[in-house]
Amino acid sequence: MELMQYGNLMEFRNRAVKWDHEFTERDIANIVKQILMALNYMHKENVIHRDLKLENVLIDIDTDIFGKKEIICKLTDFGLSCVKKSGKNVCEIMGTPNFMAPELIKGQNYDSKVDTWALGVITYFLLSGGEFPFKGRSFQ
Repeated sequence: MELMQYGNLMEFRNRAVKWDHEFTERDIANIVKQILMALNYMHKENVIHRDLKLENVLIDIDTDIFGKKEIICKLTDFGLSCVKKSGKNVCEIMGTPNFMAPELIKGQNYDSKVDTWALGVITYFLLSGGEFPFKGRSFQ
């Protein structure tokens, strides 16, 4: 298994804050692009992750061809993922509440768009300096 030396995205972000380092828009765009590429591949294969969150994105740093440091992302923890079969509905409630799409929380039928919603939450979190887009005390 490949070693991702910088842990998960939540840990990496928290260390960056501790060291007074702000993520640049370039850093965030790079992270989101890599996650989108992974989701694009998964969704073409009809795989829904269902638990996309900061803790399930592993981080490493590499140097690009121009000598600039670049964040490398890998998706992990496919324990709640499923393969959506043609003509079959998916409606099991799975995931981490802060990252769950409304249709997932309500127990309605859903598809791979729930992963896109979760990526939106991740993006908001990174761009806002660590805030979640929604705050609540319960599921309802």
